[in-house]
Order: sequence, then structure tokens, then C-alpha cells
Amino acid sequence: MIGRLKSQAGYTITEVLVVLAIVGLLAGLAVPMMSGSVQKARETTLRTNLTTLRTVIDEYYADHLSYPETLDALVEEGYLRALPQDTIARSPEDWDIELAEDGGGIIDVSSRSTNEALDGTVYADW
Repeated sequence: MIGRLKSQAGYTITEVLVVLAIVGLLAGLAVPMMSGSVQKARETTLRTNLTTLRTVIDEYYADHLSYPETLDALVEEGYLRALPQDTIARSPEDWDIELAEDGGGIIDVSSRSTNEALDGTVYADW
């Protein structure tokens, strides 16, 4: 036993490099898929927020027979807990509002973003 060398446990440099190369390759494939999914989630949330705001504006009109003067009126009167955020423009104050022709309040909302969505449409046209 005195003349024998004990084998040491561990990995060779080649094994470590192969593992690092595989991890790097997988990370390189995952990053583009991840960034696309974040954008898709923002777009889905924007569509949901637009639908919610438009529905609440219609409910307000049904209750008051007039459109709200501001979006904050929807929160103040309890139609919304908080004004939803435009997830593309990233601000609740960045909604583009459309007023009634007679100036009777807000009849529609849309995003102010002029960027294109993943499907090629412009966010402001939603």
C-alpha cells in the first residue's frame, strides 16, 4: 500500500469544458425564446387592459347616461380599483383617449405606442 497512489476524485478539464459548452449552448437557445415570451405577455396584458377599460366605460355610460370626463372618474366611482397600466408605454397616464363628438366624455381608449406588435399591427390601432 505504501507504493500505490490513491486515485483522486474529480473532473478533468476536458469534462468541465464540455459541460460549460453544453450549458452555454442551452442558454444561448433559451434567451431569444424568453425575450419573445415577455413581449407576448405584455401584449396580452395590454389587450386585457384595453378590454377592461372599454367595458368599464360602457358600464359607466349605462349607469349615468353620459361618458366619464376622465379615466380617474372610473376609479373614484368604484368601477376600477386602480387605473390599469399601458404595458407597452409603461404608464397609466399614457392612455390615448377618444372624446365624444359633443365633448361629452371619454368614449374609447388606446395605447399611445406607435411601435409594432409581434403580429405586425400597431399598438395604437388596437
